Amino acid sequence: MQGFAGCDSLVNLNLTVVPDQIVQFAQTICRGDTVFVGATPYTESGLYTRQLMTAIGCDSTVILDLTVLEPVVETLNVSICQGESYVAGTNTYTMAGSYTLPLTAVSGCDSVLNLTLTVLQAQANIAAAVPIDCFNNGVILNGNGSSPAGSLIYSWTNPAGAILGASPTLPVGTAGTFILNVLLNQGGAQCTASDTIVVADNRVFPVSDAGLPDTLTCGVLTVPVGGPGSSSGPEFSYTWQALSGSFAGPQNTPTTLVNATGDYRLIVANTVNGCRDSAIVSIATDRTLPIADAGSDTSLTCTRQSV
Repeated sequence: MQGFAGCDSLVNLNLTVVPDQIVQFAQTICRGDTVFVGATPYTESGLYTRQLMTAIGCDSTVILDLTVLEPVVETLNVSICQGESYVAGTNTYTMAGSYTLPLTAVSGCDSVLNLTLTVLQAQANIAAAVPIDCFNNGVILNGNGSSPAGSLIYSWTNPAGAILGASPTLPVGTAGTFILNVLLNQGGAQCTASDTIVVADNRVFPVSDAGLPDTLTCGVLTVPVGGPGSSSGPEFSYTWQALSGSFAGPQNTPTTLVNATGDYRLIVANTVNGCRDSAIVSIATDRTLPIADAGSDTSLTCTRQSV
């Protein structure tokens, strides 16, 4: 080159050529977030190429592989037993209903849980039972009032835990304590309930006292039957039966009169519990006539004036 004064000059140039820059990256964002490449926003999944200028004025190419994650929406049906709770996120639920919960997914993005909670309740119910008595020598315990009907598994036990039956009803012939356990197995929940009943035994038997044996004689034409030991009270009834012989008095009282040789049965019944007792008394007859001897016939005369 020619210098300022027209003289030759030498210039040494150190030239660096910067190649175009290509930047490629992948980005994952949540729905609602934005990625900027330069001043350009991107909100949808896709592969984007953007031409930019570097700080020194050179061209650069940015290739963006963008993935946009959608919110996670989950529907969940849960069953629990009455008195239990279900925890979702930081919330605890005990009442049946439908709930919508905003949560955070593992990716860090929003998620929505649509929860339908069912609260189950099993109830065991034994119907009242009459006591065992002489009218019914056994009773049938009835658990059909348990709920929900048609969905239960039944188990009858005694206080020691022995299994007595597996149906809604249980026939029993002895007094005691009986326990009905029910199980409701539904929707992954196992709900239990129990009820207890005490069956009484009213088989208390009355006492029949037909009295002591007696004898009819020529001077005693009727004798009483029936002793003082028979049960007494408004709940008792009395029935006399002549196995042989005949009555001279009523046949529905604790005591009566008889007028013939024979065996007599007294039945005492408890009209409340149906229990009965009977006793038999025997009546004999002693009517053997005595012997009368007036002697031989004779006559009174003028010389025999007494005999």
